[in-house]
Amino acid sequence: MLRFVTLSLGLTPVACVVLACGGDPERAPPADLNDAATVWIGPGDAGPREGGSQSGTCAAAKAPFGIDKEFGQSFPDHPYLTCDGEVVSARDMRCEHQLTLVSIGAGWCEPCEAEALVLEDLYQRYRRRGLGVVQLMYADRQGFVPGLSFCAAWQREFALSYPVYIDVQKSSLQYLNIGVTPLNFVMNQRGQVIWAGFGVLPADIEAYLDAWL
Repeated sequence: MLRFVTLSLGLTPVACVVLACGGDPERAPPADLNDAATVWIGPGDAGPREGGSQSGTCAAAKAPFGIDKEFGQSFPDHPYLTCDGEVVSARDMRCEHQLTLVSIGAGWCEPCEAEALVLEDLYQRYRRRGLGVVQLMYADRQGFVPGLSFCAAWQREFALSYPVYIDVQKSSLQYLNIGVTPLNFVMNQRGQVIWAGFGVLPADIEAYLDAWL
């Protein structure tokens, strides 16, 4: 069952389609390719300006966890798999970059395919300024947990130089139960989420990156 809610962005209300409690969180509907709906923009600190981890160390993310500035601003250090089968965590994502842009998506999600190329473009243009980019996949094109072969094929198909990780435990689904696929957010080195939105990346995302990096 679908229901409509209106999310206020401070100036202009944005109507968004979200899943009701009876919906299937593992098949959160894909966003429209032309619909970029930012849910919240936190004024949080973007973190140290030097880039890279401080003194070779990087602290674990601290509670409260979540990606809503009202209920928790830190993304937890859940484990994921690389396309080569190595175990990494959200801590590994963020510690080598000043900011990390994470896109949670699925292989069956057409906007996620289009966004892969947008993410690659952003990565190429902002990585030297301290931006890391990760695409976190919780399902393949059939809706199952992605395998290593799917992960590697996804990277090859879109010629991605940024990492793609597999969410084997589907821990990211807890953030999709009120939204749509994909979900994008930016976190600093401390794991604090400073920007988040569901649907395709908005056109003004570069303005925020320019201000932070």
